[in-house]
Amino acid sequence: MLNIYDSHLHLKLDDMNLFFEQVELLKGFILILNTNDELKFFRKNMIINFNKNFNNSVIAVNFEFIDEFLINELKRYNIKFGVKIHPRLSKLTYNSVDKLKLFLQNLKDQNLLNFIIIDNFYYGSDLKYHINLELSIELAKELFDVNVLLAHSGGHRILEYMLFTRDLKNIYYDLSLTINYLNNTSVALNFYNFIKFNKEKLLFGSDFPDFSVKSALTNYNEYLKNFDESYKKNIFENNFKKFLKELK
Repeated sequence: MLNIYDSHLHLKLDDMNLFFEQVELLKGFILILNTNDELKFFRKNMIINFNKNFNNSVIAVNFEFIDEFLINELKRYNIKFGVKIHPRLSKLTYNSVDKLKLFLQNLKDQNLLNFIIIDNFYYGSDLKYHINLELSIELAKELFDVNVLLAHSGGHRILEYMLFTRDLKNIYYDLSLTINYLNNTSVALNFYNFIKFNKEKLLFGSDFPDFSVKSALTNYNEYLKNFDESYKKNIFENNFKKFLKELK
């Protein structure tokens, strides 16, 4: 029986029972903390027993909320963390990324930059914040020994993302949100080739609570049925461990 690892899920602050139902289906996961409310809840209710309750799991924190106090708190409880970058949510433009780069390099110099997750789904009319692809490539090249996960893999631009980034060995992908949100559209025709060429670099992701773990699994399995079992083993388990460099 396959172990399922989820590379991208969030808390559901208004119904945490539903969150716990989701993670019961998983061997491990990356918990995304995008907002200050999510981080506050985590620190108040989950941080002390996180490793005990959620073995093989780590967190990814919005870079805007990572400071020395949080780092020391996570160290105290031996919680591994990565950096989450959401250009649209953080209103990042090309003119504001230099400060981000310095921040990441500083973490790296302290051996604290375990991994990076960058939101790569296009939504909304604020085009100046849609720097996802260029930022991902730039960071992956500059921080070449740090693994970078392109969350959602570009959404409707999925093949473009693959063709521009697949030569970068530290880039990984997931189809969280994308495989559900864009299913039954013309984009879905591209999922087969994307999976075919990314056996070693694609991770399972649900993007709960936008979509449940079960619904994401259903869609992943629908596209994986045309591939041999080694694809499933990699995408649901092996690539997750490889991306995290066996952190747990």
